[in-house]
Amino acid sequence: MTELTDERRRLYEAYQPTFWRRARNARPAQAAFFKTLISNRNAIVLVCEDVGVFCGFVIASLIEAPPVYAPGGKICMIDDFA
Repeated sequence: MTELTDERRRLYEAYQPTFWRRARNARPAQAAFFKTLISNRNAIVLVCEDVGVFCGFVIASLIEAPPVYAPGGKICMIDDFA
């Protein structure tokens, strides 16, 4: 997952170097963030595999809807994907 996000940032950095500039510790920081999300019981982690090759993922968290979305309830907020 960190490899996919690193590849995506590398591509985006070419388009928008200031916003998508990669930090020196990006991979370990991203891995720690993913570990936190994956271990969260309110998180949904889905991966895409094609013929044994890991090619994508999405991580979403179940949270309460903001008040503007009446009547509220649980929603799924996408935290990261590639």
